Amino acid sequence: MPPTSRAFAQSSGATSAYARHLQAASAYVSYYGGTVPTPAKYRNERDILEDHHQFIRTDGEADTEEKRIAKSYYDKLFKEFAMVELERWREKQIAMRWRTKQEVLDGKGQFSCANLSCRNHRSTLDENPDEEGGLRSVELNFEYVEHGEKKHALVTARVCKGCAVKLRYVQRGDKERRRSRRSRSPSRGRHQRGRSEGGEEDGRRSESPRGRRRRLDPPMRRDDSRRRRRRHHERD
Repeated sequence: MPPTSRAFAQSSGATSAYARHLQAASAYVSYYGGTVPTPAKYRNERDILEDHHQFIRTDGEADTEEKRIAKSYYDKLFKEFAMVELERWREKQIAMRWRTKQEVLDGKGQFSCANLSCRNHRSTLDENPDEEGGLRSVELNFEYVEHGEKKHALVTARVCKGCAVKLRYVQRGDKERRRSRRSRSPSRGRHQRGRSEGGEEDGRRSESPRGRRRRLDPPMRRDDSRRRRRRHHERD
C-alpha cells in the first residue's frame, strides 16, 4: 500500500482537464514570463435581459443578437395586467413587471392578488369588488427609471383590498410631500394669510395682479360704467 502522502498527492490539485490545463499554463507563464489570456465571460439569458429588457418597448427592429433575444422575451409577455411588488411600499417604492404565460394560465394577477409578497397571491379570490375579500382593478401612473432615462406608463393591476390601500398610498406620496413643503414654508404661509385677509375684506382673491384686474374690472363692466356716465351728462 503506498504512503498516505502519495495516495492523496493530487487531492489539492486540479480536478478536471481544463483546470489542469490552466494550472499548467499559469506555471509556464510564471517560469518563462508573459501573460495568460483571460477567458471571455459567458453571458446567459438573464444577463442579456438585465441589459436590454424594457418595460415598454418603443424601439424598432433589433439590430443585434442580444436585442433580438430581449425582444423575443418581451413579445411573449402578457400586458393586460401587471404583477407588483409592494414589499417597500412604506418607502413609496414599488416594482412592476408583466405576466408570463404560466401566470396567465394559473390566473395569477387576475383572479388572485398581483402583489408577489401578499398572502392572497397564491389563493383565488372572488372577482366581485363589493365583497370584503374581492379584488380591485387599480390603474396608476407607474414612474420608473430605465437605462438612465425617466419614463412613465399607465398600468392596471388586480389587487386585494389591503394592497389597493398600499398602492393608493404610494400614488398619493408625491402630492402629500409637495403639500407638506408648501405648508412648512414661512414665506408661503405669510403670502397665503395676507391673501386670505384681503379676500375677507373685499371678496377679491387672485394669484397675480393681472388676474385681479381682470376680475375687478371686466371689459363689459367698464363699458357699462362709461355708458352710465355719458347718459348722466346728457341729462344734465
